[in-house]
Amino acid sequence: MNQNAMTMRVDGYEEEKAAVVMACIKEHGFPPMTRKIAAAHEAGHVIVADAVGLPPIIHTYIQKEPIAHELRVLFGNLVGEALPAFWWVGWTAWGDATETLNDLSAHELLQRLLFTLGGWAGERAIGKAHPSSCVDERLFYAFQYGVFAYKGYYTPTADHEAVAAWTLSLIARVEGRALQIIRKRRHLFDRLRKKLYQCKRLEGDQLAPFRIGTMEGWDRDLIPPVVH
Repeated sequence: MNQNAMTMRVDGYEEEKAAVVMACIKEHGFPPMTRKIAAAHEAGHVIVADAVGLPPIIHTYIQKEPIAHELRVLFGNLVGEALPAFWWVGWTAWGDATETLNDLSAHELLQRLLFTLGGWAGERAIGKAHPSSCVDERLFYAFQYGVFAYKGYYTPTADHEAVAAWTLSLIARVEGRALQIIRKRRHLFDRLRKKLYQCKRLEGDQLAPFRIGTMEGWDRDLIPPVVH
């Protein structure tokens, strides 16, 4: 999970998001939200944020939380098995100003899209990615950033299906780029996820040793063509 104090003012997504999450869990089961996976997920956000030139992370943390009884019953019925009483969740924050998607340039939106998918890339990097994991980040927030990143690259009369297709293509390429960043900075990623696993919370100054600056070419080939 990530948070950058951004107000995502896009209406009508909550019901659709819930439906997609439920469908994923019904088909693939409940994701194993362990301490190790949570640490890798948040470490992925941090490493990718630095590589794409976002402001320094304020803090990142993981914590063990009880799963609400209602959710245990709901998801347990979906997958046909009892859920654990606890799960590990995480949070990574940068910046303190609220933004709307319309305030951002395509370049800034790509930064946020990479950051958003950095958690999933972290899970993939340790071989623990689950189809039902971080669905909100991978599908909904990523799609919002992706669609808005295309503003100025498709005409007002562009076919909506074409725009959606290019957006999904962008998200797929960004997923690959986020994983590529982590692989290139694997030594930092592994050190960070292990430290976060141990300490559970790291503040900005504690994250300084894991920042080495923007990676050249992080956005190469991610700017879309004009869609008519």
